[in-house]
Amino acid sequence: MPDTPDAPDVVAALQGANTRLREQNAELRAENAELKVQLAEQAEKIARLERLISRNSANSSMPPSTDDQPGRKPPERRPRRGGGRRPGKQPGAPGGVPGVERSPGRDDPAFPGGRLRLRR
Repeated sequence: MPDTPDAPDVVAALQGANTRLREQNAELRAENAELKVQLAEQAEKIARLERLISRNSANSSMPPSTDDQPGRKPPERRPRRGGGRRPGKQPGAPGGVPGVERSPGRDDPAFPGGRLRLRR
């Protein structure tokens, strides 16, 4: 490079521009860090709100009367599994027989002389 009289001025101008760019870079890095913190806070808030809005009586201890509030997702209606047992006492299970009355008598060791009588 040929030596020109304005070379020191150019070097000084470039050094000044470099200093300004470094300051801008530091400011942008600080702003970026602040924005990352805000983004993390908002992500936590969104996750909490989504969890609250998705709660219903099927997946929490909330009463079913709160399921129909605006903005709440209703619980999934699960179909009953077919082919299983029916509710109540199952056929063939041990237990009392309707219409039979036990009276003390010979057939019962606890009550000598007792017998079974059918109700009419």
